[in-house]
Amino acid sequence: MFALIGTLWNTAVLGTAIYFLNTINLFEFNFSFSTALLFAALLAASDPVAVIAIFEELHINEFLYINVFGEALFNDCISLVLFSTFKSLISLQNEPVGSFTYINSVIYFIISTFGGIFVGIIFGFITSLFFK
Repeated sequence: MFALIGTLWNTAVLGTAIYFLNTINLFEFNFSFSTALLFAALLAASDPVAVIAIFEELHINEFLYINVFGEALFNDCISLVLFSTFKSLISLQNEPVGSFTYINSVIYFIISTFGGIFVGIIFGFITSLFFK
């Protein structure tokens, strides 16, 4: 849940800030709010590689190490799904976009995120039975 809420929050805040800076003509070219969100989705995933390396060097509790590592993987996955969702919204820019398009985007995000988690759980369970 930290990865989901944190990545969504980071994307929303970064995208809004980038778009606001665009409206005050800080950048040399203008772009849409969808493009700002697309770029923010790339920046939103925080990658705790340094934290994981320090945990491994100091031999920190294995449970804490696994939690941080798993949260990092979820951050990356959610950021990837957000990026593909915003990319599909940008590709529809020449067509009329209504509330139905945004609802489809939210449904796509939910199915992709929780579908990936479900597939990961199934394959993890099968792998654990195979190597048991």
